[in-house]
Amino acid sequence: MKKKPEKERRELILGLWGDGCPYSQVRVEREIRIMGNNIAREMFYVFANINPTTIQILQRGRKKITDPAVLKIVDEAKYRGPQDGYVYWPTDRFHNSVDEANKLGLETAKVIESMHSLIIEWLGLNEEKTNNEYFNKLSTS
Repeated sequence: MKKKPEKERRELILGLWGDGCPYSQVRVEREIRIMGNNIAREMFYVFANINPTTIQILQRGRKKITDPAVLKIVDEAKYRGPQDGYVYWPTDRFHNSVDEANKLGLETAKVIESMHSLIIEWLGLNEEKTNNEYFNKLSTS
């Protein structure tokens, strides 16, 4: 028996992790390595957790995507289960500078924001509900 289109759409929206909109996160993690009784090194890693539904919809609509940065994430993100979703590492190296890591984190977040915009458009979601004032302030500072 085929699912009704409205039921399928509701299931898609639930799989976006947000309250009626796509939710993903970019993390900048600090790792401190200690050798003996001294801090030997500080490193910063950047990665993103992207909700599975966003990646799956973008994979299906791949031919409509023109942004190479979005396509790179769609191609390279690896599925890690329902809790972590798709994990994407924008680079395979660590950063010694928190400023450098934060910059890469914001760049990655902006690409994911573009991905979410496609999903919002394609699924006809309410854009007002998805407007994130916090991120808008961050990205302009």
